[in-house]
Amino acid sequence: MNNQAIDIIYKSIVLKNGQPKDGIATQRYKSLAVMIYLNDISNKSIMSGQEVERVFSGNPAFYKWNYDDNGNLIDRTVDELKRLGGLVSTGNNNFTELKDVPSKYLDENGNFKGTYVAAEVDNELIESPQIEDIEEQMTYGEISVATYLQEEEKAINEYRDRRDALL
Repeated sequence: MNNQAIDIIYKSIVLKNGQPKDGIATQRYKSLAVMIYLNDISNKSIMSGQEVERVFSGNPAFYKWNYDDNGNLIDRTVDELKRLGGLVSTGNNNFTELKDVPSKYLDENGNFKGTYVAAEVDNELIESPQIEDIEEQMTYGEISVATYLQEEEKAINEYRDRRDALL
C-alpha cells in the first residue's frame, strides 16, 4: 500500500486480529483498511459541508420549505438554494451567455433584470474564554495519538521478532 493512513489502519487491524494466515486474509485486511479509510473521508466530508453551511447560512432545520395547498411537500431546497447562492455570489451575473432564459428574468432589451449582491463576512477574531482548556485538550490529544502510534509500532516489531524467533 502506498497511503500512510491506510497503512496505519491496516497495522491496527493486524494488531487487533493478529497476523493474516494467508493471502486471502491479507487481502481482506487490506480491503477493510481501504473501506475504513474511505468511510472516514466520506463522513468527514459530509460533516464539513454541514458545518460550513451552519456557520455561513444558518441551521438547515430552520430553512423554509414549499408545500402545496394540501400540505404536501413540494420543494425542500427553495430557501437552502437562496442561502447557499449568497455564499459564492460575486454580485455580478456570471451567466450572460445562457440560452432559452424565461422572459420573466429579462428586461425589455433581453438582459438579465436586477443585480444580486452577496453579504460579506467580516473577519473579526473573538477569542473564546475556553481557549486555554481547548488548547490543553488538543495538545493532550496530539500527544496521545503520537504515543499510541509509537506503541503500536513497538508492538508490531515485538510481534515480528517473536515470530521470527519461533521460525
